Amino acid sequence: MMTAGVVQQAHCLVLVNPSAAAVDASMAYEIEGRLSGCARTVRTAWTEAPGHAAELAREHADAGLIVAVGGDGTVSEVGEGMRGHQIL
Repeated sequence: MMTAGVVQQAHCLVLVNPSAAAVDASMAYEIEGRLSGCARTVRTAWTEAPGHAAELAREHADAGLIVAVGGDGTVSEVGEGMRGHQIL
């Protein structure tokens, strides 16, 4: 589990899959708001097609924290996008 000190130093990326059944915009904005209060920076990106979460994770692999907002497919894509990158 990440400690508050680590999150405060992190550049965070929130990846949101709006097609996931349990996801709505208010959930994404709540997560973004909570992280904005404690992280160095927060960027939110909305996926647009299958495979897009993996692409975004690859592009932003240097983020200190990536939060996947979606279902198991979204989490799987983020993991795929991070393959080959150092993960702490």
